[in-house]
Amino acid sequence: MTQPTRPSITRVLITGGTGSIGRLVAARLLELGSLPRVLSRDPDRARRSLPDGVEVVAGELADQPSMEW
Repeated sequence: MTQPTRPSITRVLITGGTGSIGRLVAARLLELGSLPRVLSRDPDRARRSLPDGVEVVAGELADQPSMEW
């Protein structure tokens, strides 16, 4: 029997990443080897509340130009 293969590193965009559930999701994704990216209206606050290794990008879903990074 062969071992299941682990998927390659995955980048995941998280909205609501500074909320109580979003922070846990980001931390867990890091533990699993993914590269979480959090979309935040307040990137400085997001960086202070998230673990190292989580990429934070400024933007808002309702603001289309901020989605073009």
